[in-house]
Amino acid sequence: LYVILNLHHESWLKDNYTSQKNRNRFDSIWLQIVERFKDKSAKLLLEILNEPTGLTIANVDEINVRVLDIIRRANPTRLVVFSGNGFTPIDSLLATAIPDTNDDYLIGNFHAYDPWPFSGQCLRSWGTAADIAELGDIYQKAYNWSVEHDIPVTVNEFGVAHFDFTAPENVCDEADRLKYIEAHVNFATEYGIAATFWDDAGSFSTYDRTNHSWGPEKD
Repeated sequence: LYVILNLHHESWLKDNYTSQKNRNRFDSIWLQIVERFKDKSAKLLLEILNEPTGLTIANVDEINVRVLDIIRRANPTRLVVFSGNGFTPIDSLLATAIPDTNDDYLIGNFHAYDPWPFSGQCLRSWGTAADIAELGDIYQKAYNWSVEHDIPVTVNEFGVAHFDFTAPENVCDEADRLKYIEAHVNFATEYGIAATFWDDAGSFSTYDRTNHSWGPEKD
């Protein structure tokens, strides 16, 4: 397996980034991670910060540069994944700065749950020609960015909910769900973009961890 290790639900940092104590804590965590895992194989990738909600592009640009420097002290050739701010849609990757244009071991990352009223809130259907074209535009943007900067790109989260976990009575149509997932896979394959299906063991799941069985999303 390939493993991407990241700092994920770090609300203490995202909610109060102006705190020097919090920034020092974040750096300290990364100093320990890179030392602990420096001898692991190249199948271990490091991702700087997942979904920096509440942070500005300028904040994220600063974090990406600072943490990449920390990683490179002990991991000069390990693949490092970086993204923009917020929930890291493609436009935030396009807006963020490349932390080191001379680093040959970077991967740009974005997440894709567009449109959220379908994939997260189950408030609408999905699957028209316009829907598919809009999703294709996201992958086209990612591909263009990758070619322009000669940096690989990944969508390390895509998926669609069975139901809105904040309003469980809202249920997504199963046929639309599968069509949506298939469209992601087709576009990712067409544009040569590595893609990871998001499975949270909850409303976005496909693998039943109790019965060790897969849902239809796998196919």
